[in-house]
Amino acid sequence: MSANLTATELRPVRLVCAGIYRSGSTWSFNVVRRLLELTPPGREVAYDYAEPQDLDNFVWRSLGEEHHVVKCHAGSAGFVDAVRAGFVNGVVFSLRDPMAALASCVEQFCNREPFSRDWTFERALDHIEDGLRFGGHLVGSPGVVFIDLHRDGEAASIERIVNFMGIAVPPAEVEQVRQEFSFEEMRDRSERIAEQPADSLLRGINDPATLMHAHHVEKGAARDWRSELSPDQIAAATERFAPYAELLAR
Repeated sequence: MSANLTATELRPVRLVCAGIYRSGSTWSFNVVRRLLELTPPGREVAYDYAEPQDLDNFVWRSLGEEHHVVKCHAGSAGFVDAVRAGFVNGVVFSLRDPMAALASCVEQFCNREPFSRDWTFERALDHIEDGLRFGGHLVGSPGVVFIDLHRDGEAASIERIVNFMGIAVPPAEVEQVRQEFSFEEMRDRSERIAEQPADSLLRGINDPATLMHAHHVEKGAARDWRSELSPDQIAAATERFAPYAELLAR
């Protein structure tokens, strides 16, 4: 990471938590945000959510006195240049078996959300591929770490993030962060969000404090995408995901 511990202590940094849809990027966003809050000298942490049409406006913006964390799923025209120019100090990119992510995306966005009427399998497939393309563009860029929360679990993933950020946070505080954003805690939070009136939440679906939405966290079992997707859907996705085999092997 181009912002080492000394730089983090002396000046604000901007970190981006990216990843394919349904891969754990919201978890990494919350973990990174909380770790920065705990890092001396205790700067405020501003945060945003942006997709391609807005992402460049965020990452090329001059920093103020606070740290800045941005969550996104797809890249923008100037993103890699912003990383190389130091406007982005680090990227935590969440990967997951894209077939499992696709099945989860179909279940969540095509079947369970108020806007599900606007979603199709093809749209879900496009979104997963957009994320894979973004990740592929970041391979070899400085200051990028790839994590697989679903494969490696919370403890190993947060350790990887802490090491990547190069910060000195006591182990007890790291464990507290893990517990605060454990699967069980995030699932309970998403259930509480679902009980709120839609007009009380950011854009009707998001909790402004965590960028989570109703039904955000699944039941926790390994996803059997082979039974959830049709043979035609699996064939279409297999063809679309084939160019990203090198990225996924990471």
